[in-house]
Amino acid sequence: MELTIHKPEKLRINCGCWRNLLPGYVNIDMQVQARQCEHGADIVLWDLNQGIPVDDGLACEVRADQFIEHLALPQIVKFLDECKRVLCENGELRIEFPDIMAAAEGPLECGWVRQTGAMVPGVSDELVMLNLLTHEWGHRCILTMRHVLPMVRDRFTVTHAGIFETNATIIGRKHGAD
Repeated sequence: MELTIHKPEKLRINCGCWRNLLPGYVNIDMQVQARQCEHGADIVLWDLNQGIPVDDGLACEVRADQFIEHLALPQIVKFLDECKRVLCENGELRIEFPDIMAAAEGPLECGWVRQTGAMVPGVSDELVMLNLLTHEWGHRCILTMRHVLPMVRDRFTVTHAGIFETNATIIGRKHGAD
């Protein structure tokens, strides 16, 4: 790794932030376009496929909201291992991702389809939304809580796992020197 972030205690990292910068966090994204927002200059441009640019055990929190679905499955495994590496003892991992099963069971909020003109004649707006979720927004894989939860449990003690509307959230803590 060429870039290493050194911060004082309570380092919080927001991975794959896009334009959703969190105050008090190191906000990281690899897309130059992410910087085209009000506080875009504060985004650390870095390809997280190269690892998280933080020394071992320095972070108290790593967030990945709407990020892991943009990775291929082997990259998700590597990313979770990196989260475990950079988190301190009792550090928290929080991931949120679209759960394809929750989305398929609907109902989906489809206003975006009409607002942007993404409608397809003869195809329901919900089916258009499902395809946008899985193909059009740079998603590289489809995920479900049922399949991601064991991946997180292999590395962390899970303190919360739930689905709200179409998004799954998993929160885990790193314990001990494992």
